[in-house]
Amino acid sequence: MRATGDWVQVRDSQLYFMGRKDRLIKRFGQRVHLDALQQIIENLSQVEACAVSLSEGDRLLAFIVLASGQPGTLSSSEFPHQKPFQHSSQSSEDLATGDMSKNSTSPSLRVVEDEIRKRLSQLLASHSIPDMIFFIPALPLTSHGK
Repeated sequence: MRATGDWVQVRDSQLYFMGRKDRLIKRFGQRVHLDALQQIIENLSQVEACAVSLSEGDRLLAFIVLASGQPGTLSSSEFPHQKPFQHSSQSSEDLATGDMSKNSTSPSLRVVEDEIRKRLSQLLASHSIPDMIFFIPALPLTSHGK
């Protein structure tokens, strides 16, 4: 059998996909290293921390914690009311989470999001740029800080 980088489980003579050993994905026929993408986003001056993920339907998502002092930095009290930005190429019908086009995001966050997208378009190929950016106050961590 060929090594693919996929974790599978064999049950009842069937293979069940459990995930990937690495965080390498194929998107629009191109390879995207999610760890490398995350590192590039974290190196931006506006960003303190980031996590990237691929959702169903091949939408690339970025969860970003803004660096302190950035306009639009979120506090924990603002978090439940914030909604993600919708990339202009995505229609609201395509989003599994519902219609995000009517969001209540502050103008300062829109400016920061535009700056991040502009910088990423200079650094990355178009297939590596996140479709949606979610600004969050902190990344969730386990009790061990992971």
